[in-house]
Amino acid sequence: MPGNGPPSESNAPSMLTSTEASAANGSVPSPPEPSEASKAVRPVDLVADAIPESAQGQLSGEEGEDVLPVAPNPVPLSEVCADVYGRVEKLLDAREVDEVTRRTQQQVRESMDIMSKALDEYGFEHLSLSYNGGKDCLVLLLIYLAVLHTHFTRPSSRRKTEAQDFPTSIPSIYATPPDPFPAVTTFVSASSSAYHLSLIHIRTNPPPPDPQHTHANPNSAPPHPHLPGVPVRTFRDAFALYLSHNPTINAIFVGTRRTDPHGEHLTPFQRTDGNWPDFMRVHPVLDWKLSEIWAFLRFPGMVGSTGYCGMYDEGYTSLGGRGDTVRNPLLKVQEGEDALDGGGGYRPAWTMVEDREERAGRE
Repeated sequence: MPGNGPPSESNAPSMLTSTEASAANGSVPSPPEPSEASKAVRPVDLVADAIPESAQGQLSGEEGEDVLPVAPNPVPLSEVCADVYGRVEKLLDAREVDEVTRRTQQQVRESMDIMSKALDEYGFEHLSLSYNGGKDCLVLLLIYLAVLHTHFTRPSSRRKTEAQDFPTSIPSIYATPPDPFPAVTTFVSASSSAYHLSLIHIRTNPPPPDPQHTHANPNSAPPHPHLPGVPVRTFRDAFALYLSHNPTINAIFVGTRRTDPHGEHLTPFQRTDGNWPDFMRVHPVLDWKLSEIWAFLRFPGMVGSTGYCGMYDEGYTSLGGRGDTVRNPLLKVQEGEDALDGGGGYRPAWTMVEDREERAGRE
């Protein structure tokens, strides 16, 4: 199963099917918690009221910190989609841009085409979205919101005789690691409310490391203090459970990129393989580069008040659980170095441009 819930920001062990490869995670020693300075980028926009002031100001937290409840967004999904569509159009209409932004504009157009094709092929009611709050699936989500605006507001020959109201929420799944960072959990809660995700959380709880299991913690990792006593579930099991309760879902958008482990041979539309539950995986951001991901998210106004997970500003470049994620050592500010310090002595993730270095903070 592909990444990004199954996360695109995951590490795949060897000897897996292409489905498992996109979902799997390795393990490293337990990392330090993100600092209290972690904040997302949040210019004022239409969805600001969806996030409590306390959550907007602080997206990191100490281990075991309770996640603040997030009020439902009073702005309807139709207006949120129109707002995000306007942001995306500003990027696409930008002129006299640098080469990275020019490539990003083309990537956005291609991603929108893939999503439009999926909507025409399956219909909104049969589509879901895999979301874990990471940078790749945030790009996917924002582009999907823009595409939904055009899909439900522009005339379509297919819908001439069909009365289709704008949906009120977006079906989605979050296959969580057994040891999530509070900062990630808080951002997922805030952003899923802001963007009207009907997000089903299914926590995975695999046994100790084994090549046949995904997202395993090291044997030496202490148990998460709030881990509920649930049956062991891999990402595959999580998706099987999700689909068993949502039998009308035929395809799922996922944020896997070709530079992810074992993503090299994936295609934009690819059915699950191996012993995964049967559904179509749709990969709208498959061919995006790291520099393009950040060019999109950091385009003025793109992420709005919701921002992105603040851990990226502290030197984390790929997010998993606490047992398999550390700050990227290649971003550490050396003594005497004149460099931007995003927090804790590390440069922000968006200063990294080499795709091959992105996962240096993951095993």
